[in-house]
Amino acid sequence: MIYRDLSKYIEDNDVEGLKNYIRKEYYSTFPIPKTIKYVKLDKEQELLNRGIKYGAVIKKYIYPLDFFKFKNTKGLNIDFWCDPHALMEKLEKLHNGVLLDTPVIRFDPVINEDIGHEGRHRSLAYYIAGVKYMPILIMFIHFRSYIPVDKIDNRILRKFRPYKIYER
Repeated sequence: MIYRDLSKYIEDNDVEGLKNYIRKEYYSTFPIPKTIKYVKLDKEQELLNRGIKYGAVIKKYIYPLDFFKFKNTKGLNIDFWCDPHALMEKLEKLHNGVLLDTPVIRFDPVINEDIGHEGRHRSLAYYIAGVKYMPILIMFIHFRSYIPVDKIDNRILRKFRPYKIYER
């Protein structure tokens, strides 16, 4: 029944209504900090990092809904991508005090565009939970080859300020 109730907000692309409904009906509070201070890598990210030299990834903190401004996420059109089961699973983890894995943007510095992402449900869950800033990882990749940050043109890096080079 819960998924049918959420579907109304998803079909209407009503992010604010979805947030208010979930917070009112299911979770009044979340036992998580308002600012997340560390990054937890999921298995996919760990595998990606094995082949990357130190300093190939940058970490940035953003407002959760800003994740959807990246071109590759198709905007905040939640009826296009939101799976209510996945969203509620992420929210249940947050409600139990478990921080979610860090969303990732894959950015191609040669064509100056984001080419992939992972973490839309996590970003939306953090927003619903009331998190003000969440970490994201930005990996620079061109034709399946990772590019270290020190090889990236400063004009490209400027668009991600403020950031810091990710340290494991």
